[in-house]
Amino acid sequence: MGTHRNIYSVYLEVFQLIVLILYCNVGDSLASAQSPFGPGDDSCASVTWGRDAALTCYVKTMDEGVRIAGLVEQPLDTVSSLTVRCNQDYYFQSVLTGTNLLGFPRLRDLTVEYCKISQLDVSAFEGVSGIRNLTVRTHNSEWTVMSLSVSPSVFRPLQQLERLDLSTNNIWEMPRAFCNLPNLRGLNLSHNHMQDLSQLGWSQSETTRCSSGNSVTTLDLSHNDVVMVVGGTLHGLGRLHQLLLHHNNLAKLDNHALLGLSGLVSLDLSSNILVALPEDMFLPTPGLMELRVRNNSLSGLAPGLLRGLQQLVELDLSHNDLQTEWLTTSIFQGLIRLISLDLSHNQISRINQQVFRDLYNMQVLQLSHNNLQMVPNTAFATCINLHRLDLSNNQLTTISNNAFQGVNVLSFLSLDNNNINQVGVQAFSNLTSLKDLNLNGNQLSHFPKALSNLKNLETLDLGENQISSLQNMPVKGLMRLYGLRLVNNKIAGNIQKDTFTNIPSLRILNLAKNEINVIEIGTFDQCYNLQAIRLDTINLVSIQGLFDKLPNLEWLNVSDNNIEIFDYYFIPVSVEWLDIHKNKISKLDNYMETQGLSIQTLDASFNNIKYINQ
Repeated sequence: MGTHRNIYSVYLEVFQLIVLILYCNVGDSLASAQSPFGPGDDSCASVTWGRDAALTCYVKTMDEGVRIAGLVEQPLDTVSSLTVRCNQDYYFQSVLTGTNLLGFPRLRDLTVEYCKISQLDVSAFEGVSGIRNLTVRTHNSEWTVMSLSVSPSVFRPLQQLERLDLSTNNIWEMPRAFCNLPNLRGLNLSHNHMQDLSQLGWSQSETTRCSSGNSVTTLDLSHNDVVMVVGGTLHGLGRLHQLLLHHNNLAKLDNHALLGLSGLVSLDLSSNILVALPEDMFLPTPGLMELRVRNNSLSGLAPGLLRGLQQLVELDLSHNDLQTEWLTTSIFQGLIRLISLDLSHNQISRINQQVFRDLYNMQVLQLSHNNLQMVPNTAFATCINLHRLDLSNNQLTTISNNAFQGVNVLSFLSLDNNNINQVGVQAFSNLTSLKDLNLNGNQLSHFPKALSNLKNLETLDLGENQISSLQNMPVKGLMRLYGLRLVNNKIAGNIQKDTFTNIPSLRILNLAKNEINVIEIGTFDQCYNLQAIRLDTINLVSIQGLFDKLPNLEWLNVSDNNIEIFDYYFIPVSVEWLDIHKNKISKLDNYMETQGLSIQTLDASFNNIKYINQ
């Protein structure tokens, strides 16, 4: 099979084979539960539209005696799509022959699933020569002894074939089986055990290259065991647009690994064990638009690695070990069409002020989960089209006044889970388009004054900080703010009546897990759009009069407090979800006989309830 396996693997396969034989001889008394037509039956069901029918047939197993056409009650010349499913609970050996599928003159789509086929012989598809789409998935992956081997000539009759799916078959080796498919567009070989790509027949050698490579546009080799790509291995795929090599064991790519792939648009090398990429690797692919190399072990990038990729739109280098010194001023030079750049989950500690200078079309930049300690002034100044910036989970302590200069159209900014204790007064002065700001999980002791500049802000997260007071919140003018999260701060004492008067659009408010004792009656009266409020775990003793003027309130949590008196009159009739558990309530009263309550979910557990007023 092209690989050396240890004695343990051999014993394991022998054991599985013995279990398989025993399992298959349990008898017909346990027969096929997959067919919806009764135990042991081989049956078909169809869906018809116009003069075409899609047929799904359930069989116990495939062998020389099974003829699918004999199970069909409708005219065979109406069937354009056929799916054959063997019983997946029983590991009966299947054999696919030309006679199994005879009799469908207009068949275009064929799928064979869960049949435990070990060999696709030359005659397997002789009776369905007109199909355009073929899927064969044995799902043998749970039994390594059941691998699928393919005859080199098995697909020769399928001259009209456009898409071929051989995924999930435990294929270890693939002979030159695609050489006679002149119309093949898409090939899926994922979830197998292939290691050597040269056997596919598209290598640089003219004497061995398959002519079908001139038509293939999509090749999925993900979830295999490929360890390296030798130069010229895929040279014959000149029209290939998408190449998927993620989730392999790739440790090395030859300098000319992509030679011949001049039409490549999308390349996914994610989830491998690559430690480096050759400097000239992408020279043969100037039209590349999507490049994903996430979840590898890259510690650096060659200075000229990305040169010439002027069509690149998406670049994902996240979940690697990239160091600061490799982010030079030239690394992203010329990537003038780049829209999305993901550098998250790396080891970057500094940003060069010029590193993004050519990325003026970039809209999304991910820098979360790095070791950044500061944001240099004007670091993003040339990123004039940036909409989303994620700097969360770093080691930032201060946000300077010019940190975000130039990114005037930014709509989402994430600074959460850093060590920020200071924000410059003018830090957000130019972010007039900002809608979502995350500052949670920092060391802020008060509301940053810079917030007053964010006239279009819609959501603000200041949870998990050290804020002790809500007095003089700089929220005047934030007319569009609808979500405010202040959970788990140090807010203590009383919440005054005028605290939220300058936030009339507020719909979601979270004040949970603070040290608030009293909320003055009327505090929420100006926030008549409120729909959800969390006031749990804040030492609250009374909720009377707090929600009288909130006609849109639907979700209210006042659990884990010291509330003693509860009456349904205290809450608007619009409330659908109410949590009052873990208080000191002795009765659920309805003294005012409030009618029309909308409550669908009520949690009043862990109280002292002795009386419920109906």
